[in-house]
Amino acid sequence: MDKIRFSFVFLALSVGSLFLLSGCTQAPPAPPVSDTVSVQYLYADWCHYCQNTTMQLDLLAPSFGSRLSIERLNEADRATNSSLAKLYDDYKSSGVFGGFPTLVAHGPKGPASFVGYHEPAALKAWLCAQYVTAPQTCAGN
Repeated sequence: MDKIRFSFVFLALSVGSLFLLSGCTQAPPAPPVSDTVSVQYLYADWCHYCQNTTMQLDLLAPSFGSRLSIERLNEADRATNSSLAKLYDDYKSSGVFGGFPTLVAHGPKGPASFVGYHEPAALKAWLCAQYVTAPQTCAGN
């Protein structure tokens, strides 16, 4: 009987050691942090600076691929879209929206805003700064 008990304990310890050696007691690795950026672009049709920014975004966005999405929010739609009107009001009261154009990034580094017209290089640098691991298009910035 003692020999059977010893064999069972030895077997249990052996299986436990194999379990420990296999790394099964380690916590699973943390999921990767999403490194995509979503930009809300607040603009007005009548704004000349917005028209220039729209052209810049249209040229820059494809180079970021699927890691950048842009939601265009026209101020003219506030009259018929109450949730958009509330978003504009919330951004204005919190100091995020200070005029046209305004870009609000939501990404791995948290929210950030970019107000007014900026040269293409500055706009690209701001977009690149929103990433933890910058897309290839940002190399050299």
